[in-house]
Amino acid sequence: GASGKDLTAAEADKRKREESEQREKEREERRQHKERQRRLAEEEAERERLKKLEELKRWREEEKQREIREAEEAKQREIREAEEAKRREEEELRRKEDERRRLEERKRRREERAKEQQAEKEEDEAWHKLKEAARKAEEMTRKLVPAWAALGARCTWASASLKRP
Repeated sequence: GASGKDLTAAEADKRKREESEQREKEREERRQHKERQRRLAEEEAERERLKKLEELKRWREEEKQREIREAEEAKQREIREAEEAKRREEEELRRKEDERRRLEERKRRREERAKEQQAEKEEDEAWHKLKEAARKAEEMTRKLVPAWAALGARCTWASASLKRP
């Protein structure tokens, strides 16, 4: 009897020990499982962190390239604007120069016309004086010389007093 009781007590102790070991083993497995999950979560977090860093680096690089591009575009725009301003300035100078030349040409033509008119006027006056002088000379000659002598040699062949053919 007693040995049967001891056996069951030993079995009960053994069972308790086995159950305790089983519980300890399960606890250890749960702890290891939690540890694996924690490590996996840390690794995932690290991958996410690295991914974010890469995205940030890429974004910074793109931002830097965009700024460089914008600066280059602004520089090109300034160059175009300066060239345009220079072209407008040159065009304005050319226009003023053309206008000055046109005015000079008009002035020159006006002066030329004035000179021609003056020369014409002087010529008319000289011609008038010459005609007046010729008229006066003719009057004087008519008073002093007979008409046939005043007319000159061209008419002498027709003169009756010379009696020539």
